Amino acid sequence: MSNLFLKRKTAVAVLVATAVLGGGVAFAYPPGTDLTVAATAAPSVDPAHPNTTDVLVTVTNANPNCSTRIRVDGGNEIVLPPGTTTTHVYIAPSSGRHSVRARTVNCTKGNKNEHAKNTFVTLDAKATGNPTSPVGKNYTVNFTGLDPNSSVSSTATHQGSPMTQLVDSDAVDKRGEATVKFKLKLTGTWVITTVVSPSGAVNNVTVVVS
Repeated sequence: MSNLFLKRKTAVAVLVATAVLGGGVAFAYPPGTDLTVAATAAPSVDPAHPNTTDVLVTVTNANPNCSTRIRVDGGNEIVLPPGTTTTHVYIAPSSGRHSVRARTVNCTKGNKNEHAKNTFVTLDAKATGNPTSPVGKNYTVNFTGLDPNSSVSSTATHQGSPMTQLVDSDAVDKRGEATVKFKLKLTGTWVITTVVSPSGAVNNVTVVVS
């Protein structure tokens, strides 16, 4: 038997041994790919968690030889068993920007811990403004809990005669917030209506100008 044939057999044996030792685990997640975490939030519809915000957390590329510890806003901790990629975390309702972190823990020998972080915005859109305003002064409407990839377009309509309308718009920032301003030069009641693109309408704001 030639030395070349022996070398080829040895190489094949080593390759097979490597595949067996790996046990398929090396292919259960992409080696060399970073752990990532993402979250979306909405008011809870779970009767077991009333008056809370339901945060759906998704972990990607987690090592199946480890558990994964999830933390929302520095607390609200949950530890996922190996191989679990999603979970629900229920937090107190609050609009604006939040943080989510993931860290692999309790790894089997030879596996290193990884960590990842991200931010998300609670999608409980709200428009707020003062109930009264001096005539001729700038009047501000603030928006919170919006999708950072959206925009707002607001129309201020005077409820008396003559009917007057003013329009202003703004892009939503990474905190899920936006602001519009109007100079209201007529006394009386104004109603500010707003459309959020692409999600739809938000609550109206009414102000009495005097």
